[in-house]
Amino acid sequence: MILKLNKLFIFIFFILMLIVPTSFQVERGVALIVINFFLLIGLLLKPSIFRISYELLLVSLFCIITSIFFVFLGAVKDTPGYLNVATAYAVWPLLFTWMIGFVRNIGILDAFSKLIITGIFLNSVIFIIFIANTFFAFFDPNNIFFSAFDLRGGISDEGYEFNFLGMGLYIYGLSYVGTKLYAFQESNITTKNISNKYYLIIFIICFGILLISGRRGFILAALFAVPICILICHLSEVRKINTKTLKSLFLKIPIFLIFIGLILSFILDYNLFSIGSYFLSGFEFSDIYNSSSSRRKEQFIAMISSWQENPFFGKGHGAFAEGAKGSGGQPWAYELQYVAILFQTGIVGFLIYFGSITWLVYKAVLISKNNSEIGKIAIPATVALLSFLVANATNPYLLKFDYLWTLFFLAAIVNVGLIESNNRKKVT
Repeated sequence: MILKLNKLFIFIFFILMLIVPTSFQVERGVALIVINFFLLIGLLLKPSIFRISYELLLVSLFCIITSIFFVFLGAVKDTPGYLNVATAYAVWPLLFTWMIGFVRNIGILDAFSKLIITGIFLNSVIFIIFIANTFFAFFDPNNIFFSAFDLRGGISDEGYEFNFLGMGLYIYGLSYVGTKLYAFQESNITTKNISNKYYLIIFIICFGILLISGRRGFILAALFAVPICILICHLSEVRKINTKTLKSLFLKIPIFLIFIGLILSFILDYNLFSIGSYFLSGFEFSDIYNSSSSRRKEQFIAMISSWQENPFFGKGHGAFAEGAKGSGGQPWAYELQYVAILFQTGIVGFLIYFGSITWLVYKAVLISKNNSEIGKIAIPATVALLSFLVANATNPYLLKFDYLWTLFFLAAIVNVGLIESNNRKKVT
C-alpha cells in the first residue's frame, strides 16, 4: 500500500514538474525528499523493485564523476559558480539515476508517457485561458493563478510574444507527438487508450503555440525535428524511407502543416510571414540594435578565446569568460550552452558528455529494432530529446532540475530495454 501511494505521489510530482517547472521549489523539494524516503523503505522491504542495467549505470556514473572533476577544477581555479552548477551536473543526475532503477517495466514507462501527454493538455488549457484573457480581460493578468505559471506577454505591433513556465514542454511535446503520428499512424501500437485523433489535437495545439510563442529556439527545434524524426524512424526500421514515405514527406505533410498554419493564422489574426522574418533576425549577429543576437555573438567570441587558453580541460564548471559575462546576475550562466560546456570543460569534457548522449541514442534505436513495444515510446522520446537538445543550445534548459527529465526519461526507457534484453538472453 505504501509503494502504491508513493507511486501515485511520484506521478503527481511529475505532472507538477511538467506544468510548473522551477516554481514552488521549497514545497516540491520537501515532496522529493518524502518520495525518495519511501523508495528507500520500499527497497529495503523488497529489493527486487530496483533494477538498473550495469551498462547504463556505468555510463551515468562516468558522466557524474566527470562533472565532479570539473566542479573540483572550478573550485581549484576559484570560479564563481562551481557550487551553483554542481547540483545540475552531479547531484540531480545521481538522483535521477537512482530513481531510474525503480522504473522496472514498460507499464511504468507507458504511464509516464501518458503523463507527458496529460501535462501538455493541462498546459494548453492554462495557456488558452491566458490568451483568451488577453482579448477579453476576464481576469486581472497579474492575479495569483497566472503568476504561479509565470504567464506574461501579449500582443504588440510585431505580433504575439508570451512567456510561460511550461513552454519547454511544448518544445519536447511537439516532436514527441509528431513522431508518434509519423511513425505509428497506420497501426494501433500507439500508447494504450490514446487514439491518433487525440494525438492530432495535441499536435495542432503545440503547433499553434509554436506560431505565437515568439521563441526562436522552439522554431529551430521544430525545424530540426523533421529530419531527426525521419532518420531515427529509418534507422530503427519503424518506418523506413521509401517511395510511400517520400510522398508523405514532400506532399502530404507540408500541405497539412501549411493548411493548419493558415487556419491558425486566420483564427489568431497572425501574419505567418512575420514568423520567418522574426526567426531570421535572430541570426543578424552584426546588428548592434538586435541585443539578443549581438550578445550571443559577444559571448561566443569571448568563450572561444578563453577556451583556447585551456583547450583540453577548460576553465572548470562555473567559470566565466572575461569580457562577456552571463545574464541574470550569474556571470557563468551563458545562453550558448554547448559553447559554454566546451569553454568550461574543454575538449575532454565536451566529448564525454557528447559521447554519453550518442551512446544513449544508439541504444534506444537498437532496442527499438529488437523490441517493438518499447520502440513505441523509445522512438518518440529519442526524437523529442534530440530536438529539445537543439533548443537547449541557445537556452540552457538542462541546467534546471525540472527539465533533466527529458534526458533521463530516455535513459529509463533504455534501462528497461537493456534489462529485458538481458533477461531474454538468459532464457535462451
